[in-house]
Amino acid sequence: MKDLKNKKIFLVTGSAGFVGYHVTKRLLELGHIVHGIDLMTASYYDPLLKEARLNVFKNSSNYIHHKIDLANTAAVKKIQTDVGNIDIIIHLAAQGCVLRSFEFPHEYVQDNIVSFQNILELYSSNKSKSMGAATKWISRNIPDSLLWSQPHDAESLWQPQRCSAPKTV
Repeated sequence: MKDLKNKKIFLVTGSAGFVGYHVTKRLLELGHIVHGIDLMTASYYDPLLKEARLNVFKNSSNYIHHKIDLANTAAVKKIQTDVGNIDIIIHLAAQGCVLRSFEFPHEYVQDNIVSFQNILELYSSNKSKSMGAATKWISRNIPDSLLWSQPHDAESLWQPQRCSAPKTV
């Protein structure tokens, strides 16, 4: 049986994507509560694959899916009302292919920049203990044994974005 006193409430964006699915699955295996966000409509991603990943979670009482557009500020604000206190936010939803930014620049900005701004505002207003954004930062800085158990200071929140910003524009 899992130690329930250490159970945390996670918000994982991009929970039906490749990395988001595996992060969500691991958190659920450890007994945490996960609110997953994925719009499920990315034109560059097979929706059947995302649906299959979400089906893995359908029998888990600790997984709640929210199908919202993270670029919709009102919808993201409603998440705080619906979910309440979020201990840790893991933001993985984004368009990863920079080449698409040349073909669909407005879509790219909405999915990567506006969405990230909305998640930062959610983090700030929710007073979450920790936030991770950018898969390289997560894989390099969070030992599996700790799994986000230590709070991060404000400077460490911005560091991964400074390092990865040139790659996302």
